[in-house]
Amino acid sequence: MIYMSSPASIRPYLTMHIGGTVNKIEHIQQKEDLIRLLESYGDTLFILGGGSNTLFSDIHHDLTIGKIDIPGINTVHENTDTITLEIGTGVSWDQLVAHAVRHGYQGIEALSAIPGSVGATPIQNVGAYGSEIRDVLVHVHVYDRDKKEFTDIQNKDCSFGYRDSLFKHIPGRFVVTSITLTLKKMNPTDQTPIPSYKGVTEKLSEKGIETPSLSDIRNTIIEIRKTKLPDPKLIPNSGSFFKNPRLSKEAGVRFIQQFPKAPYFIEPDGLYKIPAGWLLEQTGFKGFPGPVGTYEHNALVVINRGGNFHDLTTLVTKIQNAIKEKYNIMLEIEPNIIM
Repeated sequence: MIYMSSPASIRPYLTMHIGGTVNKIEHIQQKEDLIRLLESYGDTLFILGGGSNTLFSDIHHDLTIGKIDIPGINTVHENTDTITLEIGTGVSWDQLVAHAVRHGYQGIEALSAIPGSVGATPIQNVGAYGSEIRDVLVHVHVYDRDKKEFTDIQNKDCSFGYRDSLFKHIPGRFVVTSITLTLKKMNPTDQTPIPSYKGVTEKLSEKGIETPSLSDIRNTIIEIRKTKLPDPKLIPNSGSFFKNPRLSKEAGVRFIQQFPKAPYFIEPDGLYKIPAGWLLEQTGFKGFPGPVGTYEHNALVVINRGGNFHDLTTLVTKIQNAIKEKYNIMLEIEPNIIM
């Protein structure tokens, strides 16, 4: 008689706490574990990091989850001005930011309090308050499942865009095992760059801080994010659920003429970025009720109050349809959805 192991619930591994079951969940703590699992499960091995940007439908998925837990923050090169670190993809992103700030390494402090693991950051080109991972990334160390080999993908070859990268366009091919960043080593006389975002400068001004340290910037951003983003351990969520729409110059000008009170940012490439949170607020979705709704302090955050995948997709469709009807903009979602 053959005994089959019971399916494993994926929900505890996802910050939204929505999803069905998988065949098995395995932990990857070193590159050898990855090779072993790929040899055992092949194309049915699904790689998962911190689970903050992935959603599964409520069905059973014929997959084995390879949960990336590769540790390590290691110095690979340094001089008087910079330090280059290699970081395992299982490291908590905010743990890395805390490490950098504690040691006086500048470059990622504005990305404080972003949930998830290091491995997800180049996939999403994670960004906040004017900083993006591509600003400091040297290369991404990956396993290429097509070529069956480990290789480095240099920054210039990652096709980074707004919340976008090469890795999102060929999902599943590359398994990120580490990333390498170069950060600036702050000297006592150096002035810390201040993110040119109103909320940050206002908060620093409230504290009476004119020349902030790295710790001041980090602590200020953590305070701001706490008011906007609930702790997923307390309120299940996936962070900002929708991307900020980016309109061409012509479309952006038309939009502002039609909706003159709308906030917007003109990006270096000339595109107009419209805050998705504002669009949701204007259509009545801030603090939207239901088993899956939106956060009362930030309409951009979809939260789970005990709902399921159907509740989630129903809400997302309702939001997208409302924004499309009122503003002629189709909102794109941030998380990766596995149907």
